[in-house]
Amino acid sequence: MWQFSLKDLAALWLAINLAVGCAPPEPRTVSMTLDAVNSADKILVLEGETDLPSGSRLKAEIQSRDGKVLLRDDSIVRRGSFFFDFDLDRLSEFNAYRAYVYFDPEESPLGVRLNTGLWGEALQGEGVRKLDDRRIFYLEKEILFSETAVGRDWEGRDFAGMEGTERARMISEMERYVEENQQDKSAKLALARAYLADEKKEYSQGSRAYLLLEEVGRTPETDRDGKAARDLIAEIDKRDTARKKETAVKEGFAKGDRYRKDFSIGAGSHLGGFRMGTPYQVAGRYFKLDRTLDFADIGGESQVRLLDFHNLELIYGNSSRRLVAVRTTSPRFKLPEGYGVGSLLQELQQAYGIDAVYTPEWTYLGRSEDGKELYRGEVLTHGLEFEITRSVDQIIGIPVDKVSAITVFSQAYTGS
Repeated sequence: MWQFSLKDLAALWLAINLAVGCAPPEPRTVSMTLDAVNSADKILVLEGETDLPSGSRLKAEIQSRDGKVLLRDDSIVRRGSFFFDFDLDRLSEFNAYRAYVYFDPEESPLGVRLNTGLWGEALQGEGVRKLDDRRIFYLEKEILFSETAVGRDWEGRDFAGMEGTERARMISEMERYVEENQQDKSAKLALARAYLADEKKEYSQGSRAYLLLEEVGRTPETDRDGKAARDLIAEIDKRDTARKKETAVKEGFAKGDRYRKDFSIGAGSHLGGFRMGTPYQVAGRYFKLDRTLDFADIGGESQVRLLDFHNLELIYGNSSRRLVAVRTTSPRFKLPEGYGVGSLLQELQQAYGIDAVYTPEWTYLGRSEDGKELYRGEVLTHGLEFEITRSVDQIIGIPVDKVSAITVFSQAYTGS
């Protein structure tokens, strides 16, 4: 009897599709950005943007300087963005490490592979490399716990490469000279370069270096010193803008913006910014909780409610202290197809099929203030639970079934 591997079957499937007229995927240049924020409670967040197809599965590793893998996480590209969370408790001894992000088409859904090639043959770009018999995308980034002095070799004088005491002596001499020779723009340019090499804060608008460069830059286009000064001003403006943007991003992280601005729902994966497996301390850092969890019952689960964000209910495994389920009654959160709390049961059944979203058994709750009979039912599907409220008008007699709550859960969740 013939036996085929998954790879053989996939290749056969591709050959069949080509034979019936499906064109191979166009070459696809891959790019990716990666930013890192290390919060005060040692939660490292890696996030970025990429032009890989939505649904692409990414893996990330944190490695020590000698290449030892310390932490791993995975993520999925959604509308061109992705993020990873790492708990850095045991990395306190390291002052530097590297983050690696991988995309391997072999581990992604078929819809993604149709865009990248089953074995990544359509992938192009600087980060694309060959691995065995397929092509993958690979990105790395160095992350420092402690900042080091940033220097640069300047034309004429290598101020950045000098010893600190020698640079300070030269700065003092140039300051005295410039004070006595206000028209010497070359000296002012050299002093500005020395300032820039001496202190990072000089890379900001309005600094001593910036003001000197503005003076030197007021010259004709052909003036060599003036052009060098204008180039440095442009570099300072760029760095200053980037620094302000980075500060704004960090302030946003400190306020939990990533969690407060995401209202997407992924079955078995996430509700908004709350991903399954996220450590408990993340919620306590960014939100007001209705109580503090002690995780005393090792074999059970604990629940906490967010007082300042849509009353979300977060459920954690006591042994792992990581998120296993999230429940919402807010209509802000939506599934990819646009459904959420307030949607009709019939809409879900039309979108996903009655086999996946079945009509539940109903439990009588009583009457509403306006006299309608109320019933409750639960629909459990892959990674999701819909709580449905049925209301029946006594005059019309037609039931209306609406989603009243949605719970996203992981496989670790056993339910209440």
